[in-house]
Amino acid sequence: MKILIANRGEIALRIARTAQRLGHGVVGVTTDVDSASQHAINLNAITVPSYLDGAAIISAARESECDAIHPGYGFLSE
Repeated sequence: MKILIANRGEIALRIARTAQRLGHGVVGVTTDVDSASQHAINLNAITVPSYLDGAAIISAARESECDAIHPGYGFLSE
C-alpha cells in the first residue's frame, strides 16, 4: 500500500516513519514555500498550491498512484 501524507513538517515525518515500519510506501505534499523543508526532501513530495487544496491533494495522490491519503492533523482531518 502507498500512502500520501497530506501534512507537513515533523508530523508528516512521524506519520511516514510509522507507515514505513508497517511496510507501506509514502509520498508527501509540499508547497513552493516549503520545497526545501525536511518533509519535502525526505518524502519525495509533490508540489501543490496549498495544503488546504483538497482537489490538488487528491490529484497528487492519483498522480503518484497512492492507495490512501493520511490527512495528518488540523483542518483536513476534521
